[in-house]
Amino acid sequence: MRLRRILFALSLLLLCALAAYAAWRSAGLRAWLSAYETARADALTQQPDAARAHYRRALRINLHDAQARLQLARLELDQHRPEHAYLELQTLTELHPQLAEAWIALAQLMQERGLLEEPETALTQALQAAPDNVQALQLRAVLRHRLGAHYSAALDLRRALAASPASPT
Repeated sequence: MRLRRILFALSLLLLCALAAYAAWRSAGLRAWLSAYETARADALTQQPDAARAHYRRALRINLHDAQARLQLARLELDQHRPEHAYLELQTLTELHPQLAEAWIALAQLMQERGLLEEPETALTQALQAAPDNVQALQLRAVLRHRLGAHYSAALDLRRALAASPASPT
């Protein structure tokens, strides 16, 4: 009888702990969603400082939020803060190496800064994540052409044409 009471009390305690965890998790999710949605609204209404603060808040709640980090990087670029954008994109590619869009944005930023070999490496990473990404293939072809790797550039362009949807005639 005593064992039953102890097991019942432990079960009740476990149930309360699970309910408390679920409530805490739900509150965190609501806070993240609120910060992310507010940041998007601020960005649309041309309030970059407020949007930046809300994206950062969303990232403090969920460090691995790829979309919030990508939007923050774009906001930083729009505000002519390439160093901040670079840091966000670098972090994004470390956290989400499978996200081709992040590698492409990083490569474009590096190319705008006059780099050639580093963007090619980033585009190669993008193509490892998404082998048929037409944008990455085209950008890498242009970079390879500038680097003098004409045959590789031609191969990338052929792959891009093969991967792109058929154009209407």
